[in-house]
Parts: sequence; C-alpha cells; structure tokens
Amino acid sequence: PAIRFPFRLKDRQRGYPGFDLYCSDNNHTVLELPTSVKTFVNSIDYESQQINVTVSDGCFPRIIRGLHLPSSPFQFKTEKYYLDNYALFNCTPGTDKIFRPIHCLSSRCQLVYAFQSNLDIEDLPILSCTKMYSVSSVPSDIWNSPFLELTWSEPKCGPCEVKGEKCRLKWHPIDRPSVKSVVQMLEGKGDKLTIPPNPFASTSSRRVSENMPTKRLIQELEVIPESD
Repeated sequence: PAIRFPFRLKDRQRGYPGFDLYCSDNNHTVLELPTSVKTFVNSIDYESQQINVTVSDGCFPRIIRGLHLPSSPFQFKTEKYYLDNYALFNCTPGTDKIFRPIHCLSSRCQLVYAFQSNLDIEDLPILSCTKMYSVSSVPSDIWNSPFLELTWSEPKCGPCEVKGEKCRLKWHPIDRPSVKSVVQMLEGKGDKLTIPPNPFASTSSRRVSENMPTKRLIQELEVIPESD
C-alpha cells in the first residue's frame, strides 16, 4: 500500500508516533501492535482512517490474548460489530452444532468455541467442554475472519485527504520572543532568552542550563497541498 503520513517506513520517513511500518524479508508491509503482535498490512484507507491487516497464519484468535490495542493509536472498527467479552472453551466433537467453532483453533479431536460472557451458562453446551481463557472487548468477526479492520482517531487527517490535501507535522515553540525582546536581551536590558529544546531530543533537565528554562513545544498538523 501507499505509505504516507501519519504512517512512515521506520528509519526512512517522518511520521506520527505509533505509526511505524517496516518491510519483512518477504517484502510484506509490517505493522507491529502491542504487545509484539506482528501483522501484515493489506490496505490503508487514509480518507476513512482505516487499516486492514492480517497475521501470518490468518488466525487472529491465536494471538488475541497478546493484543493490547489501548496502548496503541488503533482501535477495532465497530461500525458493523459490537465489542463484547468472550470465554473460549475446548470441547469434544459432538457438541451442539448450533454453535460455530473457531476453525483455526479446532481439530478433529477438539472443537474450540467462543461464547459471549454474558450468556446464561445453562444455554451453553459445555458439559463436555473445558474453559480455556477469557478475552475482553473484541469484535465478533475476529473469530473466523483472516482479516482485521482497525481505525485511528488521531491524527485526524481524513478531512484533508478527502479534499485532496495531505497532513504533516509542524513544530514550533510557544510564545516565541519578539525581535525587540531579543535585542534588549543582547543589550543586557531584558530578561534572559529562553531557548526551546530540540523537539526530537531528550527533554532531560540536565541538558539545559538552570538559568535558561525551556519553553514547551506543541505538535500540530499542517495542511499541505497535493502538489507537495
């Protein structure tokens, strides 16, 4: 897929924190999600701010317990499906066929099911089942789909993309001193000049002189025309 802001190829482009991509040995575009869940990018829709990903074996249920989206800029797409809590059970064959097993976790000898946690246990065919584990706040389509749709809300560049424009980072210090203030400082008539830190450097107070406090930097989005 085309890679541009807020995404970037790691160590090759500028991008937004948490949107790093890299190329695998097989030339697949990789997005790593917390914690250390490697996904392959199928497509990126910059206008609707959605990304379609899969995993190497197409089995998201196998890695769902290690996925922690709250610590990333991405969320499950929930326009079609609600997020719910599930309990996974390992069952022997012959369990009531009204329920659909998770194919990529099942075998001839065992069937794995994901039951909504709020279901009445009396309604579940779990006499021949053993509970494996529970997962919280996942979409229902994750159990038997090889693809996963994720969205992001920040940075909000979708409206710019719709208009044929692009976003990029724009850094600048707050309360930049005026030329008059700088001249007065140089003549010894004004206060000491405040030097903003490098936005990409360490913000450790040890690197800045005690008599030269730093101004906070803000990060904002700048709209640039398509021709750029």
